[in-house]
Amino acid sequence: MVNLVYVSSKKCGSAPPDSAMFPLARLAYTSGGNVIFTDSENLTKYLHAYLPTVYSKSILANPTLHSNFACPVNKDWHVQVDSNTASFFVATTSTFGSVGVIDPKDRIIMPTVLYKVGRTKLYRINSSNSSGVYTLSLASPGACYAHVYTGNKAKVFASFALTSPNDSNGSHNDGEFLSPCRGVANIATFHLHAAHVKESLLFVEGYNPETNLKLFHSELHRRINCSFEYYSAPFVCNTETLGLAVHGVDEAGQPFKRQEIFFCRTRTIEVSTTAATNKPPTIASSSSKAVSTKASTSPSTKPITKPPSKPTTRPPTKSTTNSRPSTNHPLASSTKPTAGTTAAPSSLRFDVVFLVDVSQDAKDLLNDMIKFAGSLMSAFEVSQDNARAAVVSVGALDSNAIGSLNAISSQEMLDQYLKMLFQYDEFDEQGQDIVGALRITVFDDFLKSGYRKDINNHLIIYVTATTNFNEDPQAVAQKILSDGTYGIVTVGYGPQATDKKALQRISGGEKCTFSANNKDSLYGHAPAIQALIKEASSNEGKYCGI
Repeated sequence: MVNLVYVSSKKCGSAPPDSAMFPLARLAYTSGGNVIFTDSENLTKYLHAYLPTVYSKSILANPTLHSNFACPVNKDWHVQVDSNTASFFVATTSTFGSVGVIDPKDRIIMPTVLYKVGRTKLYRINSSNSSGVYTLSLASPGACYAHVYTGNKAKVFASFALTSPNDSNGSHNDGEFLSPCRGVANIATFHLHAAHVKESLLFVEGYNPETNLKLFHSELHRRINCSFEYYSAPFVCNTETLGLAVHGVDEAGQPFKRQEIFFCRTRTIEVSTTAATNKPPTIASSSSKAVSTKASTSPSTKPITKPPSKPTTRPPTKSTTNSRPSTNHPLASSTKPTAGTTAAPSSLRFDVVFLVDVSQDAKDLLNDMIKFAGSLMSAFEVSQDNARAAVVSVGALDSNAIGSLNAISSQEMLDQYLKMLFQYDEFDEQGQDIVGALRITVFDDFLKSGYRKDINNHLIIYVTATTNFNEDPQAVAQKILSDGTYGIVTVGYGPQATDKKALQRISGGEKCTFSANNKDSLYGHAPAIQALIKEASSNEGKYCGI
């Protein structure tokens, strides 16, 4: 745990600018520590107040970490507190303002001030009589640091391990590392030190602490004879830092949440490159809506060598990513149709993102759509050097990025990721979350995961069995096209996807819009789309004139 303590002195002049403090503040919060501003006369007083509160400390929230350390007006923080938490603490450093507190029963609570000197304050909030979600608020100009934590006995310890050729789910690998490895399949492992034997952990959510964008959701599975008795499904860390929100319930069934933040370190160990066939956690979900369609200027992260896998045990209810329990539909055959393929794959350099319908209308057609995507790409050399491919499921309620552009390094690996679409089916739901899927393709985290700024040929291929869109996608699609982030090709397949005008409003051009009523005509469109890709490589990435 690193605590950033800035001790001011009249002899040392003014404090450093905010831009100089932010990296140190991120380091402190990432290690589970705090940010403290005080003067030399009051340092001992602060430590006397602060140090007793951090015994058996559990982080509830770092609410300003993802907002560039700002506390704007009308921006509340929500903190979940369980029934075993008698009190929790809020440490703040801000130019002005005091923390406001509303308890789960909508009552205003006056926190106890343990320390208050200058910009820094430390509060204790009594929660023994009311568990649930507390609403906190603080408005102040300039840099604003806030750290919310508790010291109750439901303490979660986290560690990480890698999958192996003999254990693709990592179920027998105990926690080994203090931080995840970048670009490979990790599992998160947890130990719960609880006040009551009936307390348990349920699931974990991974998120980017800088943007608060959700990266994955995984059920936690319990095991015996391991120091860390809970483990997650495999996931890939492609960001600099990774936040984990661990959810559990106490003996009374009251939910609680603990948060930890980690740096994703460069891999220094050999791992298996065997492709897994089970469902990986998603890279991004359309449940996060605020995006920019501008491509990120950050360098691409290393390609992963293995699609992660997940134990087949699925919860009976839908997770927050709205992915559904697996059904027994057959996976797509690895044998691809011959239509549109060439003897020697082309070495063109381009990025393509497949958006594939997994809603009710795709139930009997998904296998054909998967084969079509594989057939189309078999004309090109799928690799990190030449043709990069990504896969996004488009459900009726939600969309999920299954494989990013730096996750797929061969045609065989692309086939595996396409087969995983069955694990994200929403076959009992009607509709189409195409707006959410389009937004995923321009999330900063998605663009940082393999989108190449040094080439101009980027394409979205949307393959759908329905034009029953939840929202009108035209505005989002046109923004993507006008920004030049991607070209868009749409392919409608089946009796519910015959509205070519609806598809054309997404692609923006008749020559980039295709429809098919049967398997043969679907596969027959592959050569035309391959020709569009080749043409775009010689005309600055333009598709159908856009």
